[in-house]
Amino acid sequence: MKKKRAILNFAGIIFVSLILLILSVIRFPIPGTSDEFVGFIRAIDLGLEYQSGTQLTFAVKNNDVNTVNVADGVEVHVLRIKNVLSSYDAEVYSVGGANIVVELKEEYNGEEILDLINTHSELTFRSEENTTGQVYLTSADIKTVYGMQNQGYTGAANQSAYGVYIEFTSEGRQKFKDFSSEITSDGSKQGTAYIYIGDSLFQPITLSDVIDQDYVFISGGSNLNTQEGADIYAAQMNASKFNFSFEQISRNIITAQQARRNIVLSLVFAFVVVLVSLIVLVVKFKKAGLVSAFALVIGLLLQIVMLQAIPVIRLTSAAFIGSLITYIVGYMISYYMLKTMANEYAQGKNLHSSIKFGYLKTYKLSIEVCCAIIVSALMFI
Repeated sequence: MKKKRAILNFAGIIFVSLILLILSVIRFPIPGTSDEFVGFIRAIDLGLEYQSGTQLTFAVKNNDVNTVNVADGVEVHVLRIKNVLSSYDAEVYSVGGANIVVELKEEYNGEEILDLINTHSELTFRSEENTTGQVYLTSADIKTVYGMQNQGYTGAANQSAYGVYIEFTSEGRQKFKDFSSEITSDGSKQGTAYIYIGDSLFQPITLSDVIDQDYVFISGGSNLNTQEGADIYAAQMNASKFNFSFEQISRNIITAQQARRNIVLSLVFAFVVVLVSLIVLVVKFKKAGLVSAFALVIGLLLQIVMLQAIPVIRLTSAAFIGSLITYIVGYMISYYMLKTMANEYAQGKNLHSSIKFGYLKTYKLSIEVCCAIIVSALMFI
């Protein structure tokens, strides 16, 4: 009875795996909609080396006479540049805390992109809705800005809205207190302050948004109704504290032909590695090797599903090599485990005991290796 149930379970796993394999490669129109199912493999977000496009690398120069945390400034500028280039469908990330890389899916002139990102916009608080009025506070008076959802602080205009939380320096607190007193008429607290980033009006605020004069929570508007929108505005305001300029140091064009070649070479290399490993397991360990090979295939299919299902994952050349190394490590663990079981059987133990003791002698090593891979991967995120 147990053997029959085990066979049925194994057959069910094979059936589900075949369906998963078919869904990974097939494409078909979805009935009743204008959409098309393109298969898990085709839906994977590929890196620039597997697409045609332009990779621009910019060096970051700090123009501030004061000492600042350049790495922090680079990260907030990455978010700012992502927003500036939102219409370009660009990938923006930092390298080494000193350079910023911009990847675009078409061919672009580096100077065009540089002109868009190479601006320093001062953050100012004004009492009038124009850029010629008196400036009461600047970026120097801001300690930090966060994008967040208001947690029910009393005094805020909307206690459940998304917005930006502006915390002042000790000197900035006093300036803002004096500024608030000046724009408030007869204690009615109906005065309005205007926050500008460069020449662009960021958001008008009233004193009902002020909490103990230590910080303000600004909400409202179509761009401040989500956490992402709040984070973008916070990044713009934080970036104004860093007087950075950018210089293009490299421009790499990847043609469609090069991208197709990279895809083909990667697929061929992966296919050879997988095929050789599966053949070795089956030839060396017969039925046990077949089961182990099947488990590795299931792992590959699950990896494909995860690569296309998680938005933040992109299959770059480095990610491809990392995935392949993970598969090879899984193969080596399987080989070592089966080899240990075979040695136990050769020493005279019955089949059940050989599997049990072989597993017990190797599972701890398997866990340690997997943990090492996870830690290594997290270090490079």
